Amino acid sequence: MRRLSLRGREQRKQFLHLVSGKEKGACIKINQDADIFVGEFDRDTTYHIPQGKKVYGLLIEGSAEINGELLESRDAFNQLRGTFRLE
Repeated sequence: MRRLSLRGREQRKQFLHLVSGKEKGACIKINQDADIFVGEFDRDTTYHIPQGKKVYGLLIEGSAEINGELLESRDAFNQLRGTFRLE
């Protein structure tokens, strides 16, 4: 089993591609039209959603304000287009 860690990675503040329905270099391939990413970000981060994509986000730990809404651990958000900002 392959072990993944974000701690100490140069890719901090970037997404790690974990699961994909396509052959895109993700760690795990599934038979669905979906991609799953994980990332560890500092506050004051803005993410631009690529055209034609949607984002469902889950805050695993801590708290954050995303687009003006306060989220706590295990809260989720849905962003269909544009950008979202982590403050």
